[in-house]
Amino acid sequence: MINNNDLQFLQQRIKELRSALFFSESNDPFKMPVSIVTALKADDEGMIWFYINRPTQSLDAFKKEFPVHLDFFRKGKNYSLKVNGRAFITEDEQNTDTVTGGNKNPELLLVKVKMIRAEYFEREPEDKSNVLHILWNRLYNWFFAIDPSYRPYSFNEEGIAVA
Repeated sequence: MINNNDLQFLQQRIKELRSALFFSESNDPFKMPVSIVTALKADDEGMIWFYINRPTQSLDAFKKEFPVHLDFFRKGKNYSLKVNGRAFITEDEQNTDTVTGGNKNPELLLVKVKMIRAEYFEREPEDKSNVLHILWNRLYNWFFAIDPSYRPYSFNEEGIAVA
């Protein structure tokens, strides 16, 4: 369960970033396509509301509930947000009117995502005052720094072993 302070922090960040990449993580043969979405609202129940384009297939071919991944980002911001959750296609007229203010577009589907896991990432802004220092750091990192997520693997007769 997300506590109230964390939820308010996430709501504020979603409101500031607004744009996200929407990925359906369903294993079904018919799944929603990857889309760029704009968050309309992040409510107090941990739901994020947005529109996606209505697929060309009949909605009956799709499940009304499926796992999703959202990557929120905005150019010029030094942070991003990754959200995993459960998406629900909303066709209820009352929810549509409440969230959108009565604006209906037949080419769009209203989707709400229940946040299950959120990861917040902050990047340190580059110091633009000393160009020589920046170039030196980039050159050093290019040749000598090892990515902390890097793990070499070796192949042998028994299978794969972590080196």
